[in-house]
Amino acid sequence: MVQTGMELSDKELRRGLVVLVLTAFSVSLSMGIQQSISPNFYREVIGMDGAQNGYLVAFREVPGFLLAFVAALLLRLGMARATGLALLIMGIGYASFSVGYSFTAIVIASVIGSLGFHSWLQMQYALGLSLAKPGEEGSVLGRVSSIGFSGRMLGMIAVLVTLQVVGYLAGAKEEWQSTVFRTLFIIGGVSSVVGGIVILRFPAQPNERAIARAAPKIMLRREYWLYYLHSFLDGCRMEIYFAFAPFVLVEEFGVSATAITTLLICAGLINWRTAG
Repeated sequence: MVQTGMELSDKELRRGLVVLVLTAFSVSLSMGIQQSISPNFYREVIGMDGAQNGYLVAFREVPGFLLAFVAALLLRLGMARATGLALLIMGIGYASFSVGYSFTAIVIASVIGSLGFHSWLQMQYALGLSLAKPGEEGSVLGRVSSIGFSGRMLGMIAVLVTLQVVGYLAGAKEEWQSTVFRTLFIIGGVSSVVGGIVILRFPAQPNERAIARAAPKIMLRREYWLYYLHSFLDGCRMEIYFAFAPFVLVEEFGVSATAITTLLICAGLINWRTAG
């Protein structure tokens, strides 16, 4: 059960919303950078093939299965501190790609980043709902999602501009691409950590630790089987597209990081305009 903003003053609600959207923007910017350069980094710098990419995805999704247990432990700290810790872990994972030179190192960095990412993915909704007055839940979550989309697009555009400018100035990509990728990973990790620091200013519910300790156990209901099946299939669809499609373009067709980033920006804008 998530407590609503009825327990917070109007000033605290405004502060909480500002803090949350700034955090969402910073984290989404980090994710935009990561998503844009990962396929080319895996193939062109690390030398991974399709099979290794499949193993990487499998390892990376392990924290998703453990999310309920991880979130239960983190929430003992309070939502803001738990989110801050999750984003710190995510930032460390993303920045660790910059010092990865082997498949094993990339797997470790991916699992660390995924642990923080999956935790944030759920906590952002709990934080948003804790600010919402009855009947305003959709409005609050919509604002946070909109700001997050802006951050992701800015991250991708920043990657695109960086690749174009550095490529033009440096010439042959073999001489600069690895360094640029690793630098961008560090920037993405720092952006996530900044979001983790900002969220610590989030107003705490007076009894949120007690709420976390008294949280109901995980339950599965037979009447929701269709929803569970839909969620499972949607997760499979997302993994096939986001994890494998960009890598296939790089491995089989030699698509550049600039082209991949441009495609992701176009896809994001199309989804934004056609949503709803």
